[in-house]
Order: sequence, then C-alpha cells, then structure tokens
Amino acid sequence: SVSIHSVYSTDPSSPTLGQSMRRLLGGFGEAIRVLLVVLAGLVLYGIPGFLVLAGLWWLAFGRLGLVRRLFALAGRGVKSPGNSP
Repeated sequence: SVSIHSVYSTDPSSPTLGQSMRRLLGGFGEAIRVLLVVLAGLVLYGIPGFLVLAGLWWLAFGRLGLVRRLFALAGRGVKSPGNSP
C-alpha cells in the first residue's frame, strides 16, 4: 500500500500576503482618520471649553476676583446688615 500526503499543508482560510498588506494599510488609514476626528473635536470643543473655563477663573480668582474679594470680606469679620444679633 502506498500513501502520499503533502508535507506542507495550506490553510485556505489564511490570508495571502497581498490581503494582509491591504488590511495593514487599511488599518493605518483608519488610525489616521480617527486621529483627525479627535483633533477636530479638540479644536471644535476644546478651545471654546478652555475659554469658558478661563473666563470663569478670571471672574472668580483673576483680576476681577469675586471669590477672592468674598474671602477677604469674610476674613475681616464684616457682617451683613441682615445678620445682626
């Protein structure tokens, strides 16, 4: 009896080199697309958000300093007119 079998077996479901390269380049292109979307989101939402937070900081602690003035008044022991015992 004689039996012949292949030393190298090929899996038909494994991708070829060309398919692997296409998938690699497709993944790279998708990563670039996601990076551009993230950068656009940072520009569109990050800059206005930063400006709003900077404005609130300026109102509270900056040159206008409403919170700073409030703590300064509280530190002096200034009573408001409605709270006299």
